[in-house]
Amino acid sequence: MEQKTLTQEELQQLKEVKETIVAIASGLGELEYQKTLIDLDVTALKDQVRAIKGKEQELLKGFGEKYGNGVINLETGEIDPRP
Repeated sequence: MEQKTLTQEELQQLKEVKETIVAIASGLGELEYQKTLIDLDVTALKDQVRAIKGKEQELLKGFGEKYGNGVINLETGEIDPRP
């Protein structure tokens, strides 16, 4: 069986395609890494939200027990009783 050889132009085209594939794969890997870091940041922020919401509920419950239920004006601290 006779061995066949690509032309230099065909070989160059194939090399360019392979190099592009490697670059794309590398880019995807970098994006996945960045996505993982973002996911970790999102998880940490969600944990902070849960913690601060718990603290808010605790404060409001305490204020409700002390002053009765109402709407608190954050500018003046006045509590308007709920109807």
